[in-house]
Amino acid sequence: MLCNERPLVKEFAGGFALRTLECRSWNCLWCRKIRKRQVIREAVAGNPQLFITLTLPAECAEDPARWAAELVDAWRKFVRFYKKKAGYKSIPYFAVFEATKAGTPHLHILCRVPWITHGTLSWFMEREVGAPNVWVERVRHKNKAANYLGKYMGKEPGKFGFLKRYWQTRDYGDPQPRERRTRTAGFVWWRRGEYSLFNQYLMTVSIKGWTAQVRDGDHYFLKPGFEP
Repeated sequence: MLCNERPLVKEFAGGFALRTLECRSWNCLWCRKIRKRQVIREAVAGNPQLFITLTLPAECAEDPARWAAELVDAWRKFVRFYKKKAGYKSIPYFAVFEATKAGTPHLHILCRVPWITHGTLSWFMEREVGAPNVWVERVRHKNKAANYLGKYMGKEPGKFGFLKRYWQTRDYGDPQPRERRTRTAGFVWWRRGEYSLFNQYLMTVSIKGWTAQVRDGDHYFLKPGFEP
């Protein structure tokens, strides 16, 4: 099934709630924007303090998958090394790959630690993978962190071989997670709509004389005069 061909439907007292059935693939033009926003939201939710960029030399574009794996391995070694050096119990981070126009993998990292010394990181990365070109900057505002990722990710995070496009440590997530929503007695599950096209469902419901309102990306079809 192609993305956006069928709706998910939830019926409640006074109307319908509709949302598109998504495939969540990075190759899908519809879902790519949604997934990119989700990546940025997850990265910012960890309240990062530092923004780090690891850059490989241009010659690494000849075998980007191998060098991307080398870069990830070098960063993980650095985390273990720097925890001992600086006395940190942990270094929570969120990492995202960027594929440059030349095909060279860059690694952008959001960390929640007070500071990582630029000279030490540059020396370590040169020793491990010959990539001393690094960047360390403080994140002074969440919006700035979001802009960083939005700029460097382009349309989507880079994909190199079997490596993940992005990942995070277990302790990076939002330090103050949202409360889990409990299901009340009137809880209603989403179900697949009967119509093959989302627009066809909109047309059918509109013919019944209902009015449409859009809230938070969902289409709520309410009877005239109904106040939610």
